[in-house]
Amino acid sequence: MWWSGWAVGRASWQAWAALGAVLCALVGSVARLSVDGGMDNAFVVRAARVFWHGGSPYDDQRFLYFPSAVPAALPQVFVEPDVLRVLVPAVVTGLLVFGWACALRLHGVPWRSRFAVLGLVGLVVGFAPFGHLVQLG
Repeated sequence: MWWSGWAVGRASWQAWAALGAVLCALVGSVARLSVDGGMDNAFVVRAARVFWHGGSPYDDQRFLYFPSAVPAALPQVFVEPDVLRVLVPAVVTGLLVFGWACALRLHGVPWRSRFAVLGLVGLVVGFAPFGHLVQLG
């Protein structure tokens, strides 16, 4: 099995620090660039705020989502937009990291291995859908 050897050895603290820096840089750049709370999320949260105050979310011509999007966004109504700007990309990144950890477990790769750290860095830096999911959040 190709997992044996160097790839499954325990990753150093420097590798973990580099991974943390890359993940924080991704969250920070998305939070800095998405002033209005993200492309899709901004419309849905605005519609949820209107709904919470008794209006119709479909009064906004740009709200083209299913009605179930409004209750899903209601928890975000109670959080300040500046907090959401950082919290949403951080949560999406955390969920993607959790998905990576589940994939590692599914294939029997130790989560503290070099492959786990370097593979996640590779996903963040080199796999565009990872960054797009964080931006869409």
